[in-house]
Amino acid sequence: MVNRPSQNIVQDALDQISQSWLRMIDCIIHDLTTPLALTRMAGTSFREMLPNLIAGYQLAVEHKLLSEPINEDRLNAFSSILTSATGENINNMFEFLNSLRALCKKSFSACEETTILSAKTSIEAALKRYPFTNSKERPLIRLDCQQDFQFKCEPVFINALLDRLLSHAIDAIQDAGQGNVHILISAEINPNYQIYFKINAKIADDFPEYIFNRFFLKNRDGTITPALGFCRLALLQRGGGISCHVVDGNAEFIIELSKKM
Repeated sequence: MVNRPSQNIVQDALDQISQSWLRMIDCIIHDLTTPLALTRMAGTSFREMLPNLIAGYQLAVEHKLLSEPINEDRLNAFSSILTSATGENINNMFEFLNSLRALCKKSFSACEETTILSAKTSIEAALKRYPFTNSKERPLIRLDCQQDFQFKCEPVFINALLDRLLSHAIDAIQDAGQGNVHILISAEINPNYQIYFKINAKIADDFPEYIFNRFFLKNRDGTITPALGFCRLALLQRGGGISCHVVDGNAEFIIELSKKM
């Protein structure tokens, strides 16, 4: 009997986890879309009947057929709820779920449609893309490229990963009132290529415990992007990973990217 390399066993396990996640997410989305559709149908029906219901209620009030009239604010609130149940809010939720399903399938699929990316170019693009609030923030981030390297990964993951790290870094510096960021690209002799992302600011000791909790984030424009927890799963499935350590109040992320092309 031939023993397969442990890396293949780990990859098979990750693939099985990914498929389980996909099935679970499909079930969750299905269970959510059904009541949403019923809510929209019920809201539309009630909204169509609302003018007659209000007219009948007002007639009953005029003839003193009610022991206690309904507060006008409650009537207005009810009308507002019906509008929400039939309009943009429900439609936005459907768009959210559809985007989530598409993102999950792309995220957990085997890396057949990956792109060859440059570590330095990806980081420089993230720095250019990031919405710094003032001219003093960008100089706080120093990029040190000892040796650039290329790796295979879907751009959506590496872009989301770098964007979230920059956001956490800027937030930490703002909270501390001082600090800086050092990004080091390393192609040394390791099982994987590595990018060191160090945030020199006052970071809470439990930072690593919650930083990977969230899997998705909704942007201001309504689009859905992977959070750090999801990016870590994607990198693990592709032979890499990401870890975080806090030492003396400074957080260091180590991003590992597979050398296999």
